[in-house]
Order: sequence, then C-alpha cells, then structure tokens
Amino acid sequence: MKNTLLIVLLFTSGLFAQNNTNTNSEYSDWLTFKNPYEALQIRYKLEKKEGNVGYYRAQLRINYEEPTRCTDARCLGYALCFGLPQLNDKDVVYLHYKIYYSYKDIYTIPDLIPMKLSFPDGSKRMLKKDGFYFAVNDNSEPVDLQYFFIKSADLILEGSPLRFGDFIESEAITLQ
Repeated sequence: MKNTLLIVLLFTSGLFAQNNTNTNSEYSDWLTFKNPYEALQIRYKLEKKEGNVGYYRAQLRINYEEPTRCTDARCLGYALCFGLPQLNDKDVVYLHYKIYYSYKDIYTIPDLIPMKLSFPDGSKRMLKKDGFYFAVNDNSEPVDLQYFFIKSADLILEGSPLRFGDFIESEAITLQ
C-alpha cells in the first residue's frame, strides 16, 4: 500500500516529464527577463494536451517591486518581441507588445501556444515550476529554456524610437 501511495504521489506531483502533467496545472513561477528588463515577467501554464502537443497559456506583467526597474523620468515601460515556434519547428509567429508603466494588470496572451513535447530522437520539452526545459533523452540533465519564446525586449523611452531585434512597432499590442 505504501509503495502504491508513493507512486501515485510521484506521478501527480509534476516531477516527471511534461507528458505526465495534469492539464489543470498551475502557472509556473514568474520568470524574469535579463537585466535591465528584470521587472518584465512572464509565466506559463499547460492548458491541454493532445497527443504529442502541449497547449500553453502565457501571462505578462511588470513587477513594480523590482528594484532594477527603470525609474528615470523618460522610462515609460517595456517593448517586447515574443516568438512562438510553430509545430513544424521551422516557422515562428511573432507577437509584439508595448507594456506601459500605467498598465497594472496581468496580461494573458489570448491564443494558446502549441508546442511539441517529444521528438523521434528521444528528446523532450517540459514545463517545470521554474520554466521550460529541454532534455536530449531520459538520462540527460534538462537544459533551461527560459528565453525560448523571448526574441528581444527594450525600454520604452520618451522621445526614442523602438528599433530592436525583430520588434515591429506597427504590429504591437499596446497595454496602457
């Protein structure tokens, strides 16, 4: 009986690869961007799984308590280019955001993000509490994919154009 209980606890605790994760899982921890964008945060949640594809929800926010947040009078917020790899693993769909400091809510990206979970060579992608990981096979140490979707970010500065990475301002969703 104790062995059965231990097995049940292990399978329900999320310690195994993503394909054993309950589709009613909780969001990951808030993940921060690289300095100087540490106040910009994102988190993920598995919404459903169909075969080898997981469908994830993503949320964005500004952490106003972050001490490295730009407080210069010219700083208005953050711009972000978010890249969603397509199931063919070749194409990427880009989403562009301008998140102003006046926006105090958590923004939920409306579309689910489809992602292959395993590959013919035995490698796997998985979501853990501290973000996405990739493992070459069942015996390898998973590699952190924290910036897997993040293509580029920048500060929105009053009077300065937004020209960085793959960001296209005319396609940006503005959150104010």
